[in-house]
Amino acid sequence: MEMINSKNLFGALSKVQGSVKAAHKSSENPFFKSRFADLESVIESLQAPMNDNGIAILFEFKTEMVGDNPANWMRYILTHSSGENYISQWMMMMMKDKTPQGFGASCTYYKRQMLKAVFNVPETDDDGNSQSQATQIPQKPASAIKPAAPNPQNMAPGAGVR
Repeated sequence: MEMINSKNLFGALSKVQGSVKAAHKSSENPFFKSRFADLESVIESLQAPMNDNGIAILFEFKTEMVGDNPANWMRYILTHSSGENYISQWMMMMMKDKTPQGFGASCTYYKRQMLKAVFNVPETDDDGNSQSQATQIPQKPASAIKPAAPNPQNMAPGAGVR
């Protein structure tokens, strides 16, 4: 991450974040049977606030070898009409499908997620289906938890003997 004097840029970014509207959930994820805002919807929700505040975002991609394997990386450059900019760190893109089509799909996914994160684009659901339906286990109050009785079969010889 490259930090520079960027009060104009961050002031404008704050205005964009304060005025951006929710991205329309126009696409369907058949795997999770849910709807999500695709890249086009996210860009559509950002275009006017970004233009009104003199902000543009650019994405760069590169491929480098990590050991014997190619790794794909992405970063963004946030620019302001004042000439100020912010350059993010490189982020490794995880790819399930190592084809050109898989690379394109990964680029689209990462750009969409990055735009939503940088500009705080509201969306009530995500196509990650809340991290693949991680269930929350109800917690018992501490007073309701009773220590388990020691099981002699699981103890080392002489353990628990006083």
